[in-house]
Amino acid sequence: MDLKTRRFQELIEEQLFTLAGLDFRRLFSGFGLYADDTVFGLIHDEKLYFYTNDVTRVKYQKFQRTFFTTPRSKKAMKRYWEVPVFVIENKRMLMDWALEAIEARRAEK
Repeated sequence: MDLKTRRFQELIEEQLFTLAGLDFRRLFSGFGLYADDTVFGLIHDEKLYFYTNDVTRVKYQKFQRTFFTTPRSKKAMKRYWEVPVFVIENKRMLMDWALEAIEARRAEK
């Protein structure tokens, strides 16, 4: 993992520090974001991806975001979509989007 990815992870951790049970675990040469045991996001190459469902995915598409593709196998993970930078920079908005991703993920377990 490169230093840029680690610093980006630290930024996300700072923005979401009040999220209960937040944890970061190595995943796909980046990090998985967990709320307790629920993986709801990914960090890879200085990009943040949140879990989506058919309803929540619409706003990611509205901002012309794209889904996560695994680094080596190039497998499309069409449930995880890139979070826009303006959302990452706004703590309250990022928290809202994170909570929505957690809810969407837990609903499908």
